[in-house]
Amino acid sequence: GEGLRGMVGVAALGAALSDLMKVSMSMVCISMAQELGWNPALVGMVSSSLFCGFVVSQLPGGGLSRRFHGANVFGVAVLGASLAHAAGPPAAGLLGLGALCATRFLAGLFMGLAPTSISDMLARAAAPAVRGRSTGAIFTGFTLGNIVGLLAAPAVIATLGWPGVFYIPGVLGAVWFLCWQRVPQPPELEAYSGGSGAAASGGGDASIPWSAFLRDRSVWAAVWGHFADNYGKFTLLSWLPTFFHRQLGFSLEAAALTTMVSQVVGLAVATVASTCTDDLIRQGWDVTLVRKIMMGVALLAPAVCLGAGLALPAAAAACSIAFYTASLGLARFSVASLYCIHQDMSPKYASALLGITNTAGALAGVLGVALTGTVLEATGSWGLSLFLPCIAVYLVGALAWTCWVDASPKDFDLQLLLL
Repeated sequence: GEGLRGMVGVAALGAALSDLMKVSMSMVCISMAQELGWNPALVGMVSSSLFCGFVVSQLPGGGLSRRFHGANVFGVAVLGASLAHAAGPPAAGLLGLGALCATRFLAGLFMGLAPTSISDMLARAAAPAVRGRSTGAIFTGFTLGNIVGLLAAPAVIATLGWPGVFYIPGVLGAVWFLCWQRVPQPPELEAYSGGSGAAASGGGDASIPWSAFLRDRSVWAAVWGHFADNYGKFTLLSWLPTFFHRQLGFSLEAAALTTMVSQVVGLAVATVASTCTDDLIRQGWDVTLVRKIMMGVALLAPAVCLGAGLALPAAAAACSIAFYTASLGLARFSVASLYCIHQDMSPKYASALLGITNTAGALAGVLGVALTGTVLEATGSWGLSLFLPCIAVYLVGALAWTCWVDASPKDFDLQLLLL
């Protein structure tokens, strides 16, 4: 309905702002490293600080979204992340590197509330037949944020200096929050509001059947899938601009534009994947099979592209670049599977389930970004530090998802009683 479309549209803008702040740091870190003399290990530490905050807020975010409504939590998430992001330059200037890392951690803490709150909003309002499109539309906002961040960051740095990349999103976040307060929320679905227990009464974390979640192999499949998807996404987005700049001699603007191409591809991929997913389900295809196909493509296609790019000789650098950028774009097939599976399994506990899997995804960001910097500093090899670990993680995630995932609805409350 109109209410759902309006909510999804404005939420997509908030998602865009969230990832704009995230990806712009990959460009800012190049300038800050040159100005302040950071080595790759320090760059990795600053970048991974955000993901540390992201980890901490995942599980609490699921309970908060169920208790206070995902729409309210999402608004606070975007506003808080914007303000923490804007605090970066004064913190760095007055108190140093540690304070900058603290603001990145705080920004990540707020950003971490966004995925679970989005899942809760859609579990309340989006029926299964439109779930893929609604999820795809909002997560397309994240991709648009990446595109705008990569395009705008070099120009802002050139005109206002790197602090401008922190201040502008801070102002935009406050403006977006005021607009979000005026968006009417669509009515809740019976599958959500008609449930018993905490979902119907607004109970808190104590009513969430955590032990039942952790005994379900489909939840573990989603954990592995989320870890693999985020390891590749966050690590490549954080380090590809530096790879293009240092290894291939690209200018800051060229490095940003090259990385941005992957996000344009991802935008098209997410749109096609979400539409095809919903159409296949409406035609009677098994939901689990559709989710397996989409996630299989999202994990295996990037692994193949990275392997091909790495295997090509230095003389074929243009082809390697094409494969590396395609890997990030094709990974967006995950929008039609990974970010719907929690709502498939349990609309009632979708936000809590996403909190579990996104914790693994955030840990992947911390590990991948920091590990790449450390290994690169020690070996000087981009293959050993960046590309081969991504390939290995993608393959393990694809295997776990294909073998274990099951999108059929689950009564976790009953499972808890039977334990």
